[in-house]
Amino acid sequence: MNGDGSPIVGRKATLDVLSREMATVTRGAGRCVLIQGPIGIGKSRLLEEGTALAVAHGMAVIPGRASALDRAAPLSTLVPFTSGVPTRADHATLSSDLNGHEPNPVELVRALSEQLGRSATNQPVVLLLDDAQWIDHLSAVVLAALVPALAHSRILWLVASRAPRPDAPGRVVIDRLVDEGACRLPLGPLDEQSVAELCLTVLRNPPGPQLLALANRAGGNPFLLNELLGTVARHGRWDEMPTTFLDEVDRRLHDLTDEARRLLQACAVLDRPFTVHEAAGLVGRGAVDVVPATTELVDAGMLTDRGGELDFHQDLVREAVYRRTCRPVRLALHREAARMAQQEGRPPDEVAVHLSRGGRPVEPEPATRARPAAGPKAPNRPVPRPRTPVRPGPAGEPTGPPPAGPDPAAAADVVVHVLDQLGEQGADRPQLIAEAVRILASAGRLPEARQLGELALGAGLAPQAEARLLLGLAEAVQCVGDNVAAVHYSRRALDRPGLPTAIRAELLTVQAHAQLVGADPVESGVRQPVEMVHHDRPYLPASDPVDPTCPPQPWLWLARGLTGADRLAEADVVYTAARRGAARFGPDWSQALWHYHRAELCAAAGRLAEAGDEAGAALDLVDNDAPPQLLVVLRALLAQIAIRRDDLAVARTHLRHAPATDGSVGVPAVNLAWASAALDEAGGEPAAALDKLAWVYAGTASRALLLTEQPQAAPALVRIARRAGEQSMAEAVAATARCLADHNPSVASLAGAAAHADGVLRGDLPALRRAVDHFRTSTRPLARASALEDAARAEQGAGNLTEAAALLGEAVETYGRSGATYDVVRARRLLCGVNLAAPPRPVEGWLSLTQSELRVVEVIAEGMTNREAANRLFLSPHTVDSHLRHVFAKLGINSRVELTRQYLANTLSAA
Repeated sequence: MNGDGSPIVGRKATLDVLSREMATVTRGAGRCVLIQGPIGIGKSRLLEEGTALAVAHGMAVIPGRASALDRAAPLSTLVPFTSGVPTRADHATLSSDLNGHEPNPVELVRALSEQLGRSATNQPVVLLLDDAQWIDHLSAVVLAALVPALAHSRILWLVASRAPRPDAPGRVVIDRLVDEGACRLPLGPLDEQSVAELCLTVLRNPPGPQLLALANRAGGNPFLLNELLGTVARHGRWDEMPTTFLDEVDRRLHDLTDEARRLLQACAVLDRPFTVHEAAGLVGRGAVDVVPATTELVDAGMLTDRGGELDFHQDLVREAVYRRTCRPVRLALHREAARMAQQEGRPPDEVAVHLSRGGRPVEPEPATRARPAAGPKAPNRPVPRPRTPVRPGPAGEPTGPPPAGPDPAAAADVVVHVLDQLGEQGADRPQLIAEAVRILASAGRLPEARQLGELALGAGLAPQAEARLLLGLAEAVQCVGDNVAAVHYSRRALDRPGLPTAIRAELLTVQAHAQLVGADPVESGVRQPVEMVHHDRPYLPASDPVDPTCPPQPWLWLARGLTGADRLAEADVVYTAARRGAARFGPDWSQALWHYHRAELCAAAGRLAEAGDEAGAALDLVDNDAPPQLLVVLRALLAQIAIRRDDLAVARTHLRHAPATDGSVGVPAVNLAWASAALDEAGGEPAAALDKLAWVYAGTASRALLLTEQPQAAPALVRIARRAGEQSMAEAVAATARCLADHNPSVASLAGAAAHADGVLRGDLPALRRAVDHFRTSTRPLARASALEDAARAEQGAGNLTEAAALLGEAVETYGRSGATYDVVRARRLLCGVNLAAPPRPVEGWLSLTQSELRVVEVIAEGMTNREAANRLFLSPHTVDSHLRHVFAKLGINSRVELTRQYLANTLSAA
């Protein structure tokens, strides 16, 4: 592939190696560098950069390129290098030899080595050879001998190649050069940071979550990324694959053997990781028979190993291969995939999708083949949705990749049909019923799902079969927010003896998440769900956190538990692990769920701009198939973020478009009520806020649910009730906050919220000081700023104006870093009033230090570095450095030793 002058990112280390090799050559030693990687990875582009580097080093550059036609003209690959000889006569002689009918390789090696060596005495030379995989046999022989023959000349060979076929001359010469000591520079996919940098360079705007998710489908391949981003830049979106892209993928396939092309074409219909056995079944071969073609596809960078399964290295290539497969072949492959899925015991919804894409109904296999008996295995995965829009063609045939996702209603009809065929005595009926329950629930047919499950339970089942069915029921009711029923079903299942580890772990995750978000949260608290999810980690494979066989839900539940326990950094790692699963499994709204939960995390961490981006991306992905509860919590979260950012009009819009919760009690209803009340408070209508929250005040479970999700809500609820003269309501909220803190003594934010609520309830200054201390050790800056603000009010009331001003200054700073404009304005107004009444602060000396500066001084005096201090205080290293500069200036010192001495002296004096 020709270099195209596109931006080069993520290759600094490789370019540094090239620069060092060139420096070595200029000092008198010959070198050879092999740049290797799949097509489109940027080898030719790197050679362009290498040319510029060579010129900067004062070297002459002679470019060359092999092509597939070279094999019909022996030695033609080396013709360009004759231009490096010193005289026209020598050039003419060598060109004649190279193009002659009876070339003599030994003489050519001698002549070329002499002439190129003589040329390199005058000026160091770089010889570039691109696409070396096409080199002809005689050129390979000459090159393999020529490189070591010029080892002591000032010549650098830059040879770029993708993986040649095992029997190709290019493979032989590359292996020979490596044996002779050539430097190998393998080019891999761009990492996420480089992908984001390329997006910024091409589009001239920072990429949002949606664009990054689309870019990730290119698998870090620079050519695919540039094609994708170029299309987005021209049209503002990616709907149709450009013809140039499809043609380029076709060109890649031409490099493959016929057998490898057929295998790749067949696997493109699966749209999920697959085994060699499954790939062989699609083309009607045995697994051993397709090993050579599979190896060729992996070597060519088309397929990649994903933990024992194969998958397309770039999803965009899979889509392009699918698009260029003619309709009759696609139909036949989908029908074969449906039969194979039935034989392999794949989920019924996957069978349903292939049946629908196969063009006509296909009767299910007999019961003994439809669901073969099997031992314990990992939970089945739903069929993933393709990630690009498609439009229906003639007779409903999709013009692009498979239609967007499994149709839950169609899948439910298929699984019910298969159950009817199995009959009451089918050996696999219990396992199929468990899957049917989940599918029916996802299709909105919950009453039918529960009736089917309860009837099967009443008929009497073996313990493991009963546990699987109870798991299906627990997940089904949890999907619609009935967390009490989810806990009931999961507990029943966990009581069954001899459960496989995977089933037990999944049941624990269901129970933990249900308890965390609504089933007895006061009793279970936050700590217990986190411990329960960790209890059986084999279901959450720590060894491979992006294992494509693991559904994303347990990861999301674990991350929510970690967020509730103030372990935000760990939660962020888990969300990152869940991201791939969210992209692979289920419909677009499952990806939206990932963005929503991460938005919650960012909001808790005080990153409001990022939280808004994530929640906005989730809202863009929500479609008509999404559960209405998801849309409710999304709108509520976006409204809260807008209020904090002082955009009340946007907040009203989100709340106006939120679906009604129909009087239900659960996370969606609580979050919506809280967001609506926050908007009333911000708009100066406290009575309306109290009215919207009346049912939350009245129910212990509802209060606990809100305070578990948002600890900072406790003092706010107390404040709203007190303003309305409802002391009993305020006391009930404070009691619930204390109960949650007592049940979770290790969670700093819950302890801080309880102390904060007590302080607001009673005007208790010591309690508010304790709240500030607790929040200083938590990871929730907005909750900390709120406690600082209320503590400042209490200090002001006690006449401690200097302390009040310091606390408010820190609150303003914290609100500002988080992007909470509305809170900044309010806190600044209060700070102005305190400053007018307070005596002026000294401008130098120990008493001139602000509260924020004193916090930094305290940890620096412990011997911490700036970075360690930043981690302890949840600040950036830049902020710590800025505080230290101000402290040194105010104290007139210039060393940490002197700072520590003054800290100890003033601390002892104060004591």
